[in-house]
Amino acid sequence: MTAFLLTTLFLIAGAFIVSVCAWVYAEILTDNGMLLGRVFNIINERLPSWIGKPIMTCVYCVGGQMALWLYIFLVFHFTELEYNLLHHIIFISFTIFYIKIIDKSWQN
Repeated sequence: MTAFLLTTLFLIAGAFIVSVCAWVYAEILTDNGMLLGRVFNIINERLPSWIGKPIMTCVYCVGGQMALWLYIFLVFHFTELEYNLLHHIIFISFTIFYIKIIDKSWQN
């Protein structure tokens, strides 16, 4: 039980780091004149939204994808971790939740 709670706390803290990375990638670096501005415009114009959103155009989709695949990578890379569906859901949910907080605080 203690290991479960400790892992959950680490995942919640890690979700904040992932959410900051996803937000910077999808909101700041894709602005006009920034590093990925042209790529963003090409993806937005040429690809259907169901492909473009998880790649770059939706910050919540990008964060969810980063959290989804990062958790799977961590489980298979580190033998100490075992896959736990509840941990996976918590990691993705907190990542998206933190992105919402960052997004709202940046707008104010």
